[in-house]
Amino acid sequence: MITGIYQSIPIVFMMIAYYVIDTWMMRRYTPKRTLVEKRDRLNTTVTFIAIVFIVLQPLLMPWLGLLITARWGLVLQILGVIILLLGMLLIIWVRLHLKNLFSERVELQEGHYLVNTGPYALIRHPLYSAFFLMLFGLLMVKPGIIELCLFGFAFWHFSKLAKEEDVLLSKELPGYKEYMAVTPSFVPTL
Repeated sequence: MITGIYQSIPIVFMMIAYYVIDTWMMRRYTPKRTLVEKRDRLNTTVTFIAIVFIVLQPLLMPWLGLLITARWGLVLQILGVIILLLGMLLIIWVRLHLKNLFSERVELQEGHYLVNTGPYALIRHPLYSAFFLMLFGLLMVKPGIIELCLFGFAFWHFSKLAKEEDVLLSKELPGYKEYMAVTPSFVPTL
């Protein structure tokens, strides 16, 4: 198992890549709105604080992480990086599919319509599923208390946002109730 600061490098790289891609897509598809208007402040703040702790934890508080000395620990980390990358690819697919309809806030936008194609044909909240995937991968790369707390926060936060979206869209968007009845929230079904 890779430990110490080397364990944090792929995580920091993925987070920087995510925010660069995210900012580029926001500027490209919704140029009239400022980044502050588009960002979920709670999620962004918690993410940046978590990145600082994830980087510093191996150096200052190594006892908060789980060290797996067996060979399968490295296999677990490699699988975690793959899952992180799959989550990132899902985020890119979702964002490219939504284009100007994307927002980190729960809101009905001008010209909003029911999106039930692409990743939305499989699940109602693929962006949140992508975050769950990425955080599960993070937990595999760097198993520890901080990562577990971050996963717990994300599960609570994004589940709450998904419920708010479902309530808003089922009231305001024609066809959303029917879409909700046949499309699962986070995990595709056969």
